[in-house]
Order: sequence, then C-alpha cells, then structure tokens
Amino acid sequence: MGKEYTNSVLLVRTVLHAAQQTGLDPQVLCGNVGLDPTLLKDDEARIPTQLNTQLLLEAARLSGDDYWGLQIGEYLDPDEGNVPWFIFLSQPTLGEAVETTSTYYRLLSDISFPKVVYTDEEVHVVMASRVPGWNWHRLDAEANLSGWFNAFRRFAGEAVKIKRVELRHPQPPGHERLEAYFQAPVLFEKAEHTLVFSREIFDLPNFGKNFDPNLSRFLEKHGKAWLADLEPETSLVDKVRRTIYDHLTSQKPTVEWVANQVKITPRTLQRHLAEEGFTFRSLVDEVRQQLAKNYLLNTHLQIHDVCFLLGFSDQNSFYTACRRWFGAAPSEVRARSLSS
Repeated sequence: MGKEYTNSVLLVRTVLHAAQQTGLDPQVLCGNVGLDPTLLKDDEARIPTQLNTQLLLEAARLSGDDYWGLQIGEYLDPDEGNVPWFIFLSQPTLGEAVETTSTYYRLLSDISFPKVVYTDEEVHVVMASRVPGWNWHRLDAEANLSGWFNAFRRFAGEAVKIKRVELRHPQPPGHERLEAYFQAPVLFEKAEHTLVFSREIFDLPNFGKNFDPNLSRFLEKHGKAWLADLEPETSLVDKVRRTIYDHLTSQKPTVEWVANQVKITPRTLQRHLAEEGFTFRSLVDEVRQQLAKNYLLNTHLQIHDVCFLLGFSDQNSFYTACRRWFGAAPSEVRARSLSS
C-alpha cells in the first residue's frame, strides 16, 4: 500500500465555510463523505487528500453546480489557525508573499503548493505537486486557483489582474464561468494548472499595509517548527524525488546540487539512497518517466516542449529514454495513449 497523503483540516474548514455560504449543510456534507466532524475542532488534524476532493465533488453534486470549486475563491475565509495565511499577509510585496508562503504550504497540503516560475515578461504561479504524476480533479484545480486569486487580491487589491489561466483538463461545457470569475482568457489542455501574470504584478506592495518584519520573523519561526514536526513523515527518497521534480526545467539535477538542497553531502545522499534500494540516477529517471506519460497525453504540447519540461539537453536523449520506458518513440506513445 502506498503512502497516504493528507491535507490540513484548515483546508477542510475552508470548503465547509463555502458550503455553508452557498446554502449547503456542512454536517450533511461531512456525513456523505464519511468525515468525522470531531476532527474539525483540532487545528493540527490532517485528513486524506482524496477526502478533500470528495468534499468538493459532493458539494458540486448537492448544489447542482459543476463549477462549485470556484466558491472556494468566492468565500475564502482562512481562520486564525492558518499560519501560512498570516505569513503571506505579513510580507512587503506580492512576489515575496507568494514565494515565502510556498515554503510553508506543506503545512496545508502534502501534495499541492504554489510554484513560481519567472519568464522575461511573465510570472507563472503553478499548482505544483510534490508527488510526480499526481492527477488533480478539475474541481481541485479550480478551487485552488480561485482561492489563490482571491488571496492575491486581498493582499494587493484590484490591481492584481490575471493575464491568462492555463488548465490541464479538456474544455468543459459552460467554461465561460471560469473566464467570468478570473476576468481573463482560460486555455485548456495545457502542461500545468497555472495563473499567468505580468511581471510587474509581483512588485505590488501589501495593500493592507500589514507588513511587519518582526511579525514575519515570528510567524516564520513558528512555521518552521511546525514543518519540523511534519518532516519525519517525509523520507529522504521522497525529498529527493520532490527536489528533482521541482527543478527539472530550471536546474539540471545533479547529485551534488540535490544533496545541497536536502542539506547533506553527496556521498551521504548516495549511501542513504542505496540503503533504500535506489540510485540518484534511477530517481531522476523515475520522475521523468512519470511526467513524460502525463505530458505526452497533452496534445497541445509539442514533442520538443516535453523534452524541455523534462530537462533533457537534446531530443535524441529524450527519444532514447522514451523507447526505454515505453518501447516506442514519443509520437507513438502519444498516439497509442490517445487511442486506448
């Protein structure tokens, strides 16, 4: 049996608050998905990630609203136990707020976190996964991105405007709801679930003037302590996988670089991996293989785009790896997957 991934009960409260605001009974919702309501009283409780998804699906079913995930953004109301939220609010600029909060997002979710990617003219806030190949339900993506958009506007005001939204899933009926909410074009069957902004948006100052360096340091100290309590649940192998996944595109993963990220020597890293039955090269290969399968299903990505996203220096290396993984060239793997 694989590891059970969890979310903080704080995220569950957010869903239930939105449910109540839209006329649904939170107790009925919890009962229908088998969630023990006594857990809701404990700020440090965690529930299976899949149960959070089931709550969204059940809310959509009970309300008859296929886009119910957007209600998370509409009625976002983080409570007093949400340390990452207050770390976010205590930063001087939107860019620093998003980047800093990303570090502490593990407190809310074992899997998802906002990953910031800069290009020459844009900033991409990606709904990234610490688990390579994780498949999000459409409602998960819409709930997360709508919540982030609302949070960004609370931080920096109406000046926060989205340039476009990119979603991995196919275009659903009634997708105009998404464009109306995000006030921006929405593109489907893209590589990642992403909010795209112009770069200057991340320079916007704290609209609420909540920046306090002393408060920020205090909150981050508390956040680090909480993270340390969770860390034993994450094995070294998982940390290495996550580090490789996060940096495949921006940083060619070498054992020396990854060892530095997880704060051990390269020799110690290799020894610990060997004790678990892995090598560094095998983990890089595993992450690439899992991601390649997902990327090749996306027909809007050209083969050379997939090659780049997987961190290969040239297409020949990617083609060789693809034949080793799947017994076929990338185009054949794509055709075979789409026809099955």
